[in-house]
Amino acid sequence: MIISDLELFYILYPNSKIIGVTGTNGKTTTVLLIKTILDTLYKVHLGGNIGIPLFDLMSEVNFENEIILIECSSYMLKDTYLFHPNIFLVTNIYPNHLDHHLNFKDYVEAKLKTIKRMKNNDILIYHHDLKDYQQITEFQGNKQEVDDKNNRVLEIKNNDIFYQGHLLKYLKGYHNFINLKLALEVGKEFKINLDSIIDNLVNFKAPSFRLEKIFDSDKVKIYNDSKSTNFLSLIRSLEFFKDDKSSIHLILGGLKRKEDWYELKNYLCNLKCVYVYGENRYAIKKVLDENKQKNFIFETLEETINVLQINNNETNIILFSPGAPSTDQYKNYIERGIKFNEYILKKVRLI
Repeated sequence: MIISDLELFYILYPNSKIIGVTGTNGKTTTVLLIKTILDTLYKVHLGGNIGIPLFDLMSEVNFENEIILIECSSYMLKDTYLFHPNIFLVTNIYPNHLDHHLNFKDYVEAKLKTIKRMKNNDILIYHHDLKDYQQITEFQGNKQEVDDKNNRVLEIKNNDIFYQGHLLKYLKGYHNFINLKLALEVGKEFKINLDSIIDNLVNFKAPSFRLEKIFDSDKVKIYNDSKSTNFLSLIRSLEFFKDDKSSIHLILGGLKRKEDWYELKNYLCNLKCVYVYGENRYAIKKVLDENKQKNFIFETLEETINVLQINNNETNIILFSPGAPSTDQYKNYIERGIKFNEYILKKVRLI
């Protein structure tokens, strides 16, 4: 039997207080929001898929009166047999990693299998789009469902998020509105005073390369969304700009894998031009051509940036949201994001 580090960690620390967070997108931002909220009262250890190995957290005191917050990937969860957290949070589920899992059903099973082992006193928190998944409907314990609606504590208006009337300066968009709603449910379970976390949330910054504005002038605004490693992430970015009247130049592409780009046709209406690079460029170009969307294709990201056309007579948005993994040309999305910044900022300085 093969077990993951998550399973072994649980075997070694079965009595620890564990919060697990999974989902296709939004995991990292959500665990960081949870940590920001809980840090006001508790000692929180953060590890897992966020990049901190679980065994770097090993404690001589067995985590007594402390919380272990784990970002759980499908790879980690698939090879578990006993593991179940005290609180399990699911952000969303969409087809992903189908080059590793047999199919979407297998991917879902990996993501949600731990729910079957959760006890009645455990807590399951999830977005309402997931309510019909069998694992969630059959869970008999404490379930907290999060919807998309504003409430007296949290509101979203034109992509701006307000917590108790305070603008969250660095957290924007519907996707982060949902991430924060989910995180606040965890805060409620630990009886965190809402007023005590206002300052922490107002100054909270999402991790880099997640629809991050890296340049802003009268004529050009540039967003680096290198963490967009799947189709859903790309769509979330396009939805963020759906009401913007600027000329939007989209740059995307990357590793070729099992991905249906046909649905991209539903999100092209306000794009000025699309620049495609990478291993999957021809599959994407086919959809763009069929829908008469102006586009150019290139082999590398650097070539793409070099020929990027910006009209100084109009307001331009340059959106780098690859919608695909980086590993056809880069070590990871972080290296890709750093290189994009290097290429595009050099380009802007020369304009």
